[in-house]
Amino acid sequence: MVELDELSPISLLFPPPMVDAELPGPTRLAVPPPITPLPPRTFIHPPAMTPSEQELLTELSKPPPITAWCEFARILLLLPPAITALRVRTLETPPVPSKLSTKAFLVSFADFPTVPYNDAFIDEMIYSGSMSVNEYFEEVSYGWTELTGSVGGWYTLPHPGSNYCSTLSSQGLWLGCGTSAIIQDFTNSVPKFVQTQIGNAGIVLLLINGYGTIGLSAGKFTFFSATHIDPSQIIHEIGHSIPGVHTDHAAGLRVCSTYAMPPELLDLTSEGCFLERYGDGYDAMGAGNSHHFSTQIKSQLGMLESQQILTATSDRSYSIDQLELPSTGIKMLKIPLSYEMFYFLEYRIPVGFDGADTPSPAPVLPDGVLIRLRVSCNPGTDASTVRPHIVLNPGTPFLDPFRGIRVEVTSKDALQAMVEISGLNNPLRIVDINRDQEQSETRVSFHCVDGAFYDLEGSSMMGVWQTLTETFQTDSNFFTLHHTNAPTVPHFFYRMKVSQ
Repeated sequence: MVELDELSPISLLFPPPMVDAELPGPTRLAVPPPITPLPPRTFIHPPAMTPSEQELLTELSKPPPITAWCEFARILLLLPPAITALRVRTLETPPVPSKLSTKAFLVSFADFPTVPYNDAFIDEMIYSGSMSVNEYFEEVSYGWTELTGSVGGWYTLPHPGSNYCSTLSSQGLWLGCGTSAIIQDFTNSVPKFVQTQIGNAGIVLLLINGYGTIGLSAGKFTFFSATHIDPSQIIHEIGHSIPGVHTDHAAGLRVCSTYAMPPELLDLTSEGCFLERYGDGYDAMGAGNSHHFSTQIKSQLGMLESQQILTATSDRSYSIDQLELPSTGIKMLKIPLSYEMFYFLEYRIPVGFDGADTPSPAPVLPDGVLIRLRVSCNPGTDASTVRPHIVLNPGTPFLDPFRGIRVEVTSKDALQAMVEISGLNNPLRIVDINRDQEQSETRVSFHCVDGAFYDLEGSSMMGVWQTLTETFQTDSNFFTLHHTNAPTVPHFFYRMKVSQ
């Protein structure tokens, strides 16, 4: 529950949301510029810490499990200021190479002698065909990156699938396979020239006949079911395996109740929200689609120029270029939040790999402004971005009254979208209370999110709070509520809360 208390009989002073919270996060997560990078995993220690504070810092500095980062963030909020002024900085990620060296091999378990296709079919899918994996990386990088490589095989492993795997699926394919044993047997059983090809490739793709897992990455090796292969799976696993970079999954968040995002960003499953590990259908690092990487992943891979990334710092209109085609304008617009998180916006149009000809399209093609949350701690999954299942177009704004933010698309065309952002300068707070004793009326004026719902609560001497006006909707970002039959004594207090 987000609620604001009136601290004096006249007005309420409410601190603005933290936009630069001094909290540590996993070193592999990017931090918005500007900043002078420090070496990886360098902690800035404040001076004069007590032994107990130093002991706690040492404990917190240990690499926790992925799902523990949010809990560490909560703990750090309780620490004294000398401890909370900690930050981890990392060097900028080098861009993806202009030539991404790969090698694909067609492999069979010994008990799967019948091969489903020849190497030309896979060569067309990955390297040479229209809408191939190579064309995908050329398009999403605006001509910077291409895949180099070729297809080899078929090669047969020395043992049946049962020697490497634990479970036979209902389709007769093997699951729960040990990748280390497969890699060892494959590299030891192929000719020397193939071993050289494996050593020279930056990424090795193994398409295994009899293997049931859709896709899996293990270092430079990626594994695929030869039976159920398509370009989206290859794109996804290459995204995990680019040398020097690891891109996380792109999660989705089902619309919670009234609003697209829950009250607490450190607990994205609150208020009935459902977090899907692969749920971003408009990012190939989700699942089952071959759409463009999000701008966060593109920036992580060095596919965007620094001048194409802008952080919104004031309430005004911003222009965003379409994502798919080369341009020099802004492609990623960030909205800073607390805990070093941020929303980011991008404008999608249905062309190229975001169009109808993409090998694995989403049920509805992207057409509008997408908003995602870049998390600073993994939200119960291994994703670093979370997209609520909404697309912003004129007449369908994004409302986040818990952070006091509204994003509205005011216009769009084939090249650019205009968005209006409000709430950055005026966080939710009561700014004036006017009591009219003759009319037995109280007028409460407050900054808010246009179109959101609120409750007005009151209390005598700030004791038990009662709801005075329930679930009223605002029609601007500054609203005055007229409450009748309200006590007009000086020591009656008011507060606003977001209605859910």
